[in-house]
Amino acid sequence: MMNREEYLQELYARLSNRLPRQELDNVMKYYEEYFDEAGSAREQEIIAELGTPAELAAEIAGRKPTETQYVYEPRPRRRRSAGQIVLLACLSPIWVPLLIAAVAVVFSLIVALFAVAGSIAAAGLACVLAGIFSIWCGFTAIFSGGIPTLMFFGGAGLFIAALGLLLFLGGVALCGLCGKGTAAFCRMVFGGGNRREVMA
Repeated sequence: MMNREEYLQELYARLSNRLPRQELDNVMKYYEEYFDEAGSAREQEIIAELGTPAELAAEIAGRKPTETQYVYEPRPRRRRSAGQIVLLACLSPIWVPLLIAAVAVVFSLIVALFAVAGSIAAAGLACVLAGIFSIWCGFTAIFSGGIPTLMFFGGAGLFIAALGLLLFLGGVALCGLCGKGTAAFCRMVFGGGNRREVMA
């Protein structure tokens, strides 16, 4: 079963030689935001709605540049009736604390994820510094311990520095993923506008 990333990659590959660069970037940005707004829970539904990448690419490439525009439309606001407002007010002692608790839990999870990612990156940076220090110690001890000492401290230092670099890069990447996930969650919760194609 094709996922979002595979779908967009195949769509890009099929359009890369059929559209100008600027138009291709606009099209890909449009469909990336379309998937983002739908959320991961509706990913397969959106794929089924759009059709296969080959079908969508043929449809897009078959249009003239002036036939399609990608526009942003604000979501229409739904007006609540007086009964709904009264009901919400009466139930506020129940749903307000629950909402606050849910927000607190989500916020705590986000902070915890960033803390873990930051800790991994900090540990990686510390390992890199320790590795560099070990290599330096090997060079300073070469006169007293000889080549074996240099090889021991230098090898250990290189290993620790490489491990630290991997940890640091992993922590930074995890921070980026946490940031993207937080942004996607906020868009899903708070909503936004609808982007759609308008035929001229």
